Amino acid sequence: MKRNLPEVIRRCAQFLEFGRELTDDEVQRMCDHLQFERMQRNPAVNMEPLMKDSQLIPNNAGGKFIRKGEIGDWKNHMDAALSARFDAWIEEHFQGTGLEFDFE
Repeated sequence: MKRNLPEVIRRCAQFLEFGRELTDDEVQRMCDHLQFERMQRNPAVNMEPLMKDSQLIPNNAGGKFIRKGEIGDWKNHMDAALSARFDAWIEEHFQGTGLEFDFE
């Protein structure tokens, strides 16, 4: 998504069987709407207030629901063991879906 958002939008519309080809203007409006900074400010997307009220997350954890939007930033938050657990979970649950993840 970070590398080619317009293409991802078009592929999602096709997958969802939107019924027609999106116009360039529609794709551009979606790209504007999906800008990372807008997502951070959108309360329908950013669940940070729920995190603060959660009993599972300590008040001093300082976690962000939507952090930076940078590919590879996960390395600043996960050690090798946690990364391996995520890799195993992704392999188990996404095998055969055709989904590919770019971690770098």
